[in-house]
Amino acid sequence: MRPLEAYLGLGPETVYLAHNAPRPDRPTVLLVHGLGDSHLAWTEALGPPLGQAANVLALDLAGYGRSSAAQDYSFAAQAERLRKVLEFAEKDLGAPLDRLCLAAHSMGAAPAVLLCAGHQDLVKGLVLVEGSISPHGSFVSAKAREAHGRGEFEAWFEKDFVEDAILNQYLKTFPCCGHYFASLMFCRRPAFLANALELGGLGQREGDQWRHEIGEAYAGLTMPRLYCHGNLSTPEPAKRFLRDRGLAAKALQTDCHFVMKHRPREFYRLLRDFVCQ
Repeated sequence: MRPLEAYLGLGPETVYLAHNAPRPDRPTVLLVHGLGDSHLAWTEALGPPLGQAANVLALDLAGYGRSSAAQDYSFAAQAERLRKVLEFAEKDLGAPLDRLCLAAHSMGAAPAVLLCAGHQDLVKGLVLVEGSISPHGSFVSAKAREAHGRGEFEAWFEKDFVEDAILNQYLKTFPCCGHYFASLMFCRRPAFLANALELGGLGQREGDQWRHEIGEAYAGLTMPRLYCHGNLSTPEPAKRFLRDRGLAAKALQTDCHFVMKHRPREFYRLLRDFVCQ
């Protein structure tokens, strides 16, 4: 299904939003992509079953996809843009926010959780898809930080990451993730690097334990939450964090980080049921 499109002007910035036709009798879900990605991560969301049951909003974060560059790519700034997108969606598109849920993939968990923590009266539920809530599993951002430390980020991004790791390896295993290669073509390098560096600073070691800023904020939310992940793609320490905190989780049969692409039927039924509960 071809999405409807909107461009939201935020001073010198422009944020792109793909969406279906909002209806006042349906819940609304805002979808947030991960590092280097775009709204293309959520293409299947506009079709059945989710697109028939909910108002679907999928944005490009500043610095990604069709959105413009920005001076500030911090997760706090991205969270504030999410709030303004929701305000725009309600006032200009007619998407009601009385039954609002968020779903965020990977790095997108950081701005999504920050928004939820600051607006628990607004957001009624949150689904994270392999969200970055522990220091474990952020392999790409760790490689980006290492390359940056060597002064080789640009070369690493173009050759080692986009060409070798994604195009020549990952897509041969998971051809359903071609959207990610396309998204990387439009990703602004300063945004990617800034977010990769910030991801690395979220986890702090306390004795023999790790404390993760976003993970702690996620655990402290009072709204319904669900952590969706691949049963073979999530590191055991991340699974242990969920178990130790008693956080609801659902594992789908996959070793692909892009769970919503590799298992779209199961995932979008799951998301529909969560949003419409």
